[in-house]
Amino acid sequence: MQFMCRMTALCHPQRSNTTALMLNSNPVSRVNPKVPGIPKPPSTNTSNTPAANLPGPAVVPLAPLIKAPNPKAPGTEISNSVIITGFSDFAPSSNGQSTCQIVASNSAKLGARKINVVVTLFGVGELKKLYRYYYKDQSGNMLPADPVSIQTFKTGVQKCLQAVVDAGFTTIHITPHIDVQEKSPTGKGLWRNVVKYDPSIKYGPDKSNSFTYEDVLLQPVADALNSVVTKEIAVEFALSAESGLSVWSYPKAYTQLMQKVKVRITKAMSVGTGISFNYDKVNSYVSLSSTPLAKAYLIMLLALDGVAL
Repeated sequence: MQFMCRMTALCHPQRSNTTALMLNSNPVSRVNPKVPGIPKPPSTNTSNTPAANLPGPAVVPLAPLIKAPNPKAPGTEISNSVIITGFSDFAPSSNGQSTCQIVASNSAKLGARKINVVVTLFGVGELKKLYRYYYKDQSGNMLPADPVSIQTFKTGVQKCLQAVVDAGFTTIHITPHIDVQEKSPTGKGLWRNVVKYDPSIKYGPDKSNSFTYEDVLLQPVADALNSVVTKEIAVEFALSAESGLSVWSYPKAYTQLMQKVKVRITKAMSVGTGISFNYDKVNSYVSLSSTPLAKAYLIMLLALDGVAL
């Protein structure tokens, strides 16, 4: 599984020579109290030396562990994002162009060749479950996901991505994410990073109006993308963004979705898939004991982010 970092020097190690890995040399007194699920290890102080006098955490520079960057290599492009929040972003404005077309065109004028397309899905539910998926219509109203709205969404995304391709971009990064309202379409917003939803489960009021995360977001976007890309375009497709609790609660489901997305995009030069996490709370502090396989990954990620374990 590829992890796509956001807003941290670890994503761009060439930009920092001081990033350090904190190695705990005193597990008795250095357990991180902020991370639940990590049991306090047994005491290893078999001598008469007071724990306070034992060595503290060792700081190991990461630079020697990472291949030195080539000074002659081109720098990493900082690209713009096209943010799709609803059907209004697909609709033509007074000048005949949609918001998506305008952003793509303006970004290309800056000389950019990479662009990030952020695609927004909506949901209604609670912290521990979702009730139903939604889109936002042209007026900004919540529109329940059904076969008609899914097709409208796909058609709009395809028009947006066509504008991106027409603007000359050679790398397209897809960042899908979900905005969740509590209990009703007009409820208060919940932070997506702490909402627990299973991407393989169908949510909805009845059998004919229940859909999975794949049905309403990943599949339409992947199919729209495949209809416009060429062999000169590289695709980077994150399955979700800032949905740490969901990803760490259902890692197998997301692993399966990676392959499902890849097989739908056949016309691009290359297709990379991954997960985009929030840099602050990678897994929303989900209990490590509930996902044994993820425990090793989480410890590694927290350690690399400078957290003393």
